[in-house]
Amino acid sequence: MKILALLTICALVVSCSSNETLPPERSSIGLTMDGSRYIPIAGAPDDFKQTRPLDSLAAPSGWSTPPVPLLGGGFAIGSRNGRVFIFNDRDSLDRTIAMEANIPVDQLLTDSNAMYAIAMNGDIFAYTRDGRLLWKTSTNKMLTGNAIMAGNTLIVPSDSEIVAFDKKSGAIRWKHLGTLECSTLAANDLSENIFAGLTHNESDATDSILVLNANGDVESRMGLPGFRITSNIALCGKEKNIIAVGMLGASVGQRSQAAVVATEIEKDYSYKQLWRHALPYLVLNIAANSDEIVASGFRTLESEMVSGIDAFAIADTSVRWSRRFTEPVATPLAIGNSDIYFTMTFETQAIVASKGLFYTLRAATGKTISERPIAGAQDGFIPAMPMPDERGRLLVADGRRPVVYLLDRSAFQRVF
Repeated sequence: MKILALLTICALVVSCSSNETLPPERSSIGLTMDGSRYIPIAGAPDDFKQTRPLDSLAAPSGWSTPPVPLLGGGFAIGSRNGRVFIFNDRDSLDRTIAMEANIPVDQLLTDSNAMYAIAMNGDIFAYTRDGRLLWKTSTNKMLTGNAIMAGNTLIVPSDSEIVAFDKKSGAIRWKHLGTLECSTLAANDLSENIFAGLTHNESDATDSILVLNANGDVESRMGLPGFRITSNIALCGKEKNIIAVGMLGASVGQRSQAAVVATEIEKDYSYKQLWRHALPYLVLNIAANSDEIVASGFRTLESEMVSGIDAFAIADTSVRWSRRFTEPVATPLAIGNSDIYFTMTFETQAIVASKGLFYTLRAATGKTISERPIAGAQDGFIPAMPMPDERGRLLVADGRRPVVYLLDRSAFQRVF
């Protein structure tokens, strides 16, 4: 598999302030489709429970997607053997949907009308909450990045194609055909524009960010000379007119230059770079609230491993804070107005007794608010941001066993 398919988890549409109602679109990779990974929750969890483990024959290899909250309560999650499991608002398994045997569910998205399950081979299924098949279609190619929902369309990147399917019927509404692989997608608040990260997957080539309108027409192309895209695209700022993305540049000695870049997009689709900060690790994930952009990731070179989280002010060039860790920051961060949430897996129990920790950091300072051991998460977590459900809890999935962890506290601000 290509490096971006292994190392980036990108997701992305419509962010909102803490006083607004979130739109009913969610993905298995991040709550919002604009890549900001913003969640209107505050406070550190002080209690957790887990769902009852499934029979080993139901999901023998565990989950393949994170849990995706459903409107009305409950959540859905995909497995590596081609099934979607639907849990009710009491956290009990309600029903199972069998898609295609032994073909992993690559991504799972939901809205108020349906669940959209995308198999690793490019097949797409739309189901009602009670498991009734609405339609089926296919890209006939493997996905190369995250699918998103924008307005009435489900937009899927596969190889050098970006295809928009009608969410109600599965019919193709438009296609963008290019020569470069699409590694990440994002859509702005009104779904007027779709932002696509295009990559050569070559160290000496130039990647770019394409801006499409709602009909799939190209509005502009922003070149990144000598750089490769390594993260999701995050649309930042109050107007969602600033793009933040992680990049990898030309080699200096034995190491390529890694950086996070913020670029402002004007109304006429011209653009100007606001700032660029070099980082010692590969930037795999970007998160943003109204004030700051937070980059995270890790990098291993020979015997050296660098892992960290860095926060930058959106409006100027200042570095707000930096954190370094002894283990890889591999899972995406979820960010609120005041707090940041993520999981980390430690290599041995000699370091951390449970091996799995749930972190809460203060967004303004980077200071640790809590480190919550997740007993039972011995083999890590599904590499995705903590997902908030309608009850205000944060959901994370076990990386090996078919178990979902539900973290809660009374002080959490409710989401919906």
